[in-house]
Amino acid sequence: MSRLLSYCVVAICYFSVTLQIAQAAIPDAERNALIALYNNTAGDLWVSHAGWLGESGTECYWQGVSCSEDERVIELSLSTNNLKGSLSTEFAALSQLQKIDLSGNRLTIDLVNNIEQLTQLKHLDLSANGALTGKPLEVVAGLSELRYLNLSMTWLNGTIPREIAHLSHLQALILAVNDLTGDIPAELSELSELKELDLHQNKLSGSIPVELSHLSQLESLNLSSNELSGTIPTELGELSQLIALILYDNQLSGAIPTELANLSELEELNLSHNDLSAGIPAELGGLSHLQELHLSANPLGGSIPVQLAELSQLRKLTLNNNLLSDEIPVELAQLSQLTSLNITDNQLSGSIPKEFGELTQLTRLKFFSNQLTGSIPSELGQLSELIILHFGDNQLTGEIPQALGQLSKLKVLSFEHNRLTGEIHTQFDGLSVLSSLSLNNNCLDFTDDNFVESLSGMRALDLGSQSSCQDPQKNTAILKETRRGDIHIPYLRVNGKTYEVLLKRFYPIAYRGDNIHWKLEEITELAAEIGIQDKPSTEYGLATGVLSFHKIHFREQTFAAELQPYTPPKYAVKGFYFKYVPNDQ
Repeated sequence: MSRLLSYCVVAICYFSVTLQIAQAAIPDAERNALIALYNNTAGDLWVSHAGWLGESGTECYWQGVSCSEDERVIELSLSTNNLKGSLSTEFAALSQLQKIDLSGNRLTIDLVNNIEQLTQLKHLDLSANGALTGKPLEVVAGLSELRYLNLSMTWLNGTIPREIAHLSHLQALILAVNDLTGDIPAELSELSELKELDLHQNKLSGSIPVELSHLSQLESLNLSSNELSGTIPTELGELSQLIALILYDNQLSGAIPTELANLSELEELNLSHNDLSAGIPAELGGLSHLQELHLSANPLGGSIPVQLAELSQLRKLTLNNNLLSDEIPVELAQLSQLTSLNITDNQLSGSIPKEFGELTQLTRLKFFSNQLTGSIPSELGQLSELIILHFGDNQLTGEIPQALGQLSKLKVLSFEHNRLTGEIHTQFDGLSVLSSLSLNNNCLDFTDDNFVESLSGMRALDLGSQSSCQDPQKNTAILKETRRGDIHIPYLRVNGKTYEVLLKRFYPIAYRGDNIHWKLEEITELAAEIGIQDKPSTEYGLATGVLSFHKIHFREQTFAAELQPYTPPKYAVKGFYFKYVPNDQ
């Protein structure tokens, strides 16, 4: 009896579902529009097309289709589903659509014929498709109910129309990775509900509109990789809800506004690759929620503020190529959440703080191309999560600590171009996943055959010359084979006197040319009694300002060369600069 009752219940449920499906028939025009979409976009080749082309009344159960209670299609979500081709004119029959997500396909879409009539739309995502036609931005400006608009990577060009400001309910405007030009319209400040504005990787120019500070609900502002100039408006500090401010890779100049310290909710600040100067504001240490701080490739100058140690939530700190000087603040060891620290290509001096061994979350630690001295702290062997360790092109001395052999996750180790000494035996025995090792241009002893054999599986290995501790009184200028490419001149003759000189490689911000530049970094007059057996390696012409090398050593070759005087950019440290110009220029 109970089994019979169960069969009856199942039958009733099946009948109920079947009846419900049979009754859920959408209008014929909408069904035809869906069928046309399938046929015009190679539906048989979609990643998923479950249910499509089923019997009348099943449409609301087709993959990616959702309907309202009164059987009208209100949502179409087929992102990254391998749709290719174009939308037919029948598509406009889906007049009740509130959400369209066709992103990540290979569609060509005419917004005039396909989208303009869909006045109920609240969510439109056509990103990462083929070209949009039919004046797309002008068309969407008429969709007054829009809350979300994403047209990234759709080959948009021309300017951003002011009419976009008519979308009074818009919460997200994303037009990234296109070919848009002209100014950012100040009228965008009228989008009072906007939470996300993403215009990155276009060709927008002019200044950042001060009026954007009126967007009181804004949480994310990304204007990176454009051609924006001028200063960062201090008024952006009024965006009290802002979580991410991303302005990297523009032509912004002037100081970093201290008013940005008022952005109490900020989690990411990226101002890298601009022309910002006047140092790192100590006030940024008050951003208690900040997780990422990227200021690289700006001529900021000055020192690293100790106040940055107060950023207790910080995970990534990128300060490379900032013309920073002085010592690395030991207080940075308080950043217990830090996973990545990059302060390469600066003029930092002093020793590496042993307290950095307490940063146990670190996966990347990069200090190369500075003027750091002293030994490598053995405490760094406590950084059990470390993947990349790069201290190359400094003036470090002493032996490589045995404790570094505890870094079991380390994949890249680079100590090249220092003055490290000692024999290499078992320092790297525990580095089982190490794939790249660079120790060239030190004073290390690799006579241990077992050590050399253990490196046979390396994908990148450079033990190079171990001659950096040779007698500097050799009468030959040496061009170091480093990323920086410094020049050591043991004897420079000027007006009858002899000097020892160091030329430091200089990289102008946003360097793009073929000329190579150096700055006179150190000069020491040599005692008169120091003899020179033959002609000095280098002479300086007081009248011409040209450095003439009679003997300069590079890659096991010795040859003659000339460096011409060079006037550096205004942000550069004052001093004497030279440049090498290839013969064909």
